[in-house]
Amino acid sequence: MIEFQEVSLQFKHFQMKNISLTIPKGYVIGCIGRNGSGKTTFIKTMMDLYRPTTGQVLWNGALLDQQQKEKIGFIYDDFHHWKNTKLKAVRKLYERAYPTWQPQLYTQLLDAYGLNERQAIHQLSKGTRMKAQIALALSHEPDVLIMDEPTSGLDPVFRRTFIHQLRDWMAARENRTLLFSTHITSDLEQFADYILCIDQGNVRFFLPTDELEERFVLVKGPVDAVRALGVPMESHNNQATALIDRTIMVIPENLYIERARLEDVLYFLTEVSE
Repeated sequence: MIEFQEVSLQFKHFQMKNISLTIPKGYVIGCIGRNGSGKTTFIKTMMDLYRPTTGQVLWNGALLDQQQKEKIGFIYDDFHHWKNTKLKAVRKLYERAYPTWQPQLYTQLLDAYGLNERQAIHQLSKGTRMKAQIALALSHEPDVLIMDEPTSGLDPVFRRTFIHQLRDWMAARENRTLLFSTHITSDLEQFADYILCIDQGNVRFFLPTDELEERFVLVKGPVDAVRALGVPMESHNNQATALIDRTIMVIPENLYIERARLEDVLYFLTEVSE
């Protein structure tokens, strides 16, 4: 269990504001938000790479220590700080850092992903660098896997394979936890148990996926009828679309109701302001 207790973080041009939430053990957590919304800041604060200005982050009731860090796998957007290093050298660092390193699993993943340890990181394409990170992170058998834009640069075929692999990883051992930050919301709709939405340093919502699907819907109809709802809307040719939270509003019978995808929820909550 990972608990944020009134966590705030202040930078010169950005702040994360008074976040309190609990990430339960044993679930897949999808993290969404626009570019610059604070997703990466949230993840780095959770991993003790950024220290909160106020508040604290607890892992199983205690501050993150070295023993706990050894049980965390981290996959991030790029491998830029290793650019002149060969993959073999990075692997040796992981072997020393993680007592649970599994060489046989690592070799299997190298073969499956078509990776060559003799290559330097800068010689690899963005998608191949991401595959290397995935192989390294999975090969020390973490209890918690944290991924910041892991499918960035991956081709659609491998992305689907990777999603299936994550399902298998979650199922292989009880109480594994996966936090998955991505712009590709369809990836999360497939298998996330909870969705966390961050916008301008604030948590807009943190809800079970099935509750989110029940709660938010799109309504469509004439502009005047949709405008009367008093919520942000998008209009075209005298027809309008709005996102409605059914827990706080009754939808008039003269409006058409449509299922809201996760992308729709993110768009209307963070972008549409009319």
